[in-house]
Amino acid sequence: MRCLHDAFANSFEPLKTVFAKIIALCEPLSPVSLWENNIANIVTDLRRRYASVSEAVKLLERDHDAQKYAMHGVENARKEVNVRLTVEYFGFIKQMEGIEPLPQPSADPVKTVEQQRKEIELAIKSFNDGQKAVFNAIVGAILLGVTADNPFASVHEPKSMNLRESRSFFFDAPGGTGKTFVTSTIQSFLESRGRKVISTATSAVASSLLERGRTAHSVFKIPIPCEGESVCGISLESVLAAQLREAD
Repeated sequence: MRCLHDAFANSFEPLKTVFAKIIALCEPLSPVSLWENNIANIVTDLRRRYASVSEAVKLLERDHDAQKYAMHGVENARKEVNVRLTVEYFGFIKQMEGIEPLPQPSADPVKTVEQQRKEIELAIKSFNDGQKAVFNAIVGAILLGVTADNPFASVHEPKSMNLRESRSFFFDAPGGTGKTFVTSTIQSFLESRGRKVISTATSAVASSLLERGRTAHSVFKIPIPCEGESVCGISLESVLAAQLREAD
């Protein structure tokens, strides 16, 4: 439930995709109840993403039709997660009978460096004191002298000199306080400064809220089940090992 609320608030992953991952990977006790409790947000998210396509706006105008399109989107997203399980398996009914496909919105134009910088600046300016403290601690460990109040300050030290002794941070806060927003902003900021970032999360649903997010088990080859004597299956000479060494 929290992941659906976070995805709706931050507009990262389409809610139909998040919902499909939840029912396919997390096995909720009542998928139908979860759907009924979140259908209003899922439909709102769908309409928002097609707001620029006039034909789609008309097709999504009636709530009944919009819910059918939303469930069809869940079915398509579910196929990418688990091909074997259908929506009928979870107690739903396929919803494409009697409705025509939605026209797809055109691809978003590529943002210029200046546009990306302005978006990052606006995001950082909206930080509260706690969010600034997180930004300063994490980013400051990689780019010495850079703070939320002066994010684009010059960094004169060579890369090898920008590393402080501690670069492990535990960032925790109640749900809905902007953890995903801060994490995504930090990732975008570091990448805008030429740093390499690998986004991971402990679950597929959580990783879907991050830009290019992947599960920690996938990235670090953590065995399942993970025992006390388990080791990650990463070869020293593999491409993945090289990517991890290059990441900041």
